[in-house]
Order: sequence, then structure tokens, then C-alpha cells
Amino acid sequence: MRKVVFTLSNPAVSFFIPTRLIQTGVFFLLLLQIFSLPLANAKSDIIQQDSPTVRVPSLPLAYGRVVYTYNENSPKKLYIVGISHRDSKNCLNGDNTVKTQLEIYRIGEWLKQNNQLDILLPEGFFNPANAISNPPPAQQRVSLDNTVLERQLADNSRFVNAEMLLMEQFQIPAGQVEDRPLYNAVLNRMLQLEDNAADPASCRCLKAEIDSLQEKRTAAILQKIPAAIDEEFRDGKKRSENAMFTIGLNHIGTIIRYLERNKIQIQSSTSPSATQNNDVADLNLLKEGFGIIVIIPNTLTHDPEALKMTNLENLSSNI
Repeated sequence: MRKVVFTLSNPAVSFFIPTRLIQTGVFFLLLLQIFSLPLANAKSDIIQQDSPTVRVPSLPLAYGRVVYTYNENSPKKLYIVGISHRDSKNCLNGDNTVKTQLEIYRIGEWLKQNNQLDILLPEGFFNPANAISNPPPAQQRVSLDNTVLERQLADNSRFVNAEMLLMEQFQIPAGQVEDRPLYNAVLNRMLQLEDNAADPASCRCLKAEIDSLQEKRTAAILQKIPAAIDEEFRDGKKRSENAMFTIGLNHIGTIIRYLERNKIQIQSSTSPSATQNNDVADLNLLKEGFGIIVIIPNTLTHDPEALKMTNLENLSSNI
């Protein structure tokens, strides 16, 4: 399958998009599917920003809100940031896309400057085979002001996101957590869904399979995170094991559900209350003692439609 590679000057920044999906528009439907996991029974006790248990109280509220923490006193922390993307149909920025992406950039910048953020873990990222694992330290750079950031993020002529700009501006390495077989399996099912658009029965089966694959993909990504962080940390060049994991907002409910149950339990595609065989496992993150801090960009916390579409309506009354 031929793919288009979008890069910035940093050789470690590569996001792969199959050409056929761009040409047919299925890629943009795929984005909608990738960030639309079934979140049945995904409930949590949301921790507000002013809670005394939250250990990032200085995070500016203009950037984002801490909505959930787990083992937040751990010396090594994973910051999970729920993100939004460009329009799923035309890949253009929506009404609040640029503002949300700017907030994601500012969250990463703040964590880098204040909480020893040393590793980025972007969903959808694949590390090129010839990438430099530890790029040379960047020269001291001035902070990008909002005008510059907005201009770059609003450029619809190229693919750019907050993570790519953070990698380039601060030379933060990106760890590989995406599961290629599951990622490709979802792509293939989406192509089949397009080819069978006139067959409702086939579409229903394919959509159910995509939902199942997506939850397995989320679980696989989470399980890979400790090893990806360790790979960057063990050479001694990183000060901390703190990482920022960026993932579509629709995955947040599923991730919180796993954390509250202290394990991965992938729900059956036919019965949300049941789990599939061999799809229950302890979370590597918890076994490795990571503290988890979930952050949602400020713009999304004030977007009732986005919260409703992602089954996170309960957030609106708690943040």
C-alpha cells in the first residue's frame, strides 16, 4: 500500500497516510473512526483542577484541565492529552481546531519547561528506520508566540500538528507506540467498508470489526508505552521518564475505564458488558509504577458538542 509521508525538518517526525485513502476521502472517514471508539460504561470520578490530589496545579487553565489522575505522586509520570484533529471530510481546520492545537502545543511546552517532559508519544506516529534516536541538542530558541503558532497550525496547504511543532522546536524525541499490524488492519477494513458501501449487512459487520480492532489498538498502544519510554531513558541522556502521550479525545473514556479497573478489559463487540476471550490483562503502566495525569485542552472542555460526540458529557459538569 503506497503511503504519503508528511515530515518537518526533524527526521524523527513522520506521519504516514495511505495515498488511496486521501484520493477517495476514506482517510478522513478513517480519522473519524479511529477517534470514535465505543465507550459504553466509561464512567469516572472526574478530578477537578483545584483538587488537592492533582500534582500539576500550576498548569495554566487557559491551556487545559486535569480531569483524572492515578498514582500522581510517582516520580515518573505519563501525561495523557486528549486531542482533536482537522475536519474528517476535507482535512481542513474547523472552527476550533487551530485553537485546540495551539493549547496542545502550550501544554507540551509548559510540561517541558516545568515538569521535565523529555519524551513525546504521538498516536499515529511511525518512527522512520533511519531516524536518529537522540538528535543533537537544539540551539536555544525563543518561544513561538501565538501569532506564529496560529499561522503555522492554520496552514491548510500542509499537514502539521502540535506534536510535530513540539518535536521540531524543542528537539524532543518521539517514542514509537503505535501498533503497525493493528493500524494497518484498521486501514484495510476501512477500504473494505468503502468497497462494500452498497451492502448494508457487510457494512454492519465491518463496522463492528473496526470497533473491536480500535479498542484492541488502544490497549496495544498503552501496553507499549513503558518500553518506549525506557528505550529513550536507559541511555542516560534523558533527565526523567516523564512523557506526554497524545491521543484522540474519543479514546479517553476507554483509557480511564482501564485505569479504574486496574486492567485492560476489551469489551465484546456484540455485548458491551462482556469481555472477549484472552483480552484481559494487567496494565504495564501500573506494574511499572507510572503516575497518570489526563489533560483535556481548554477549548474542548468548553465544547458540549465535542464532549457529547466522545461520550464525555459528564465532564461538562465537573470541570
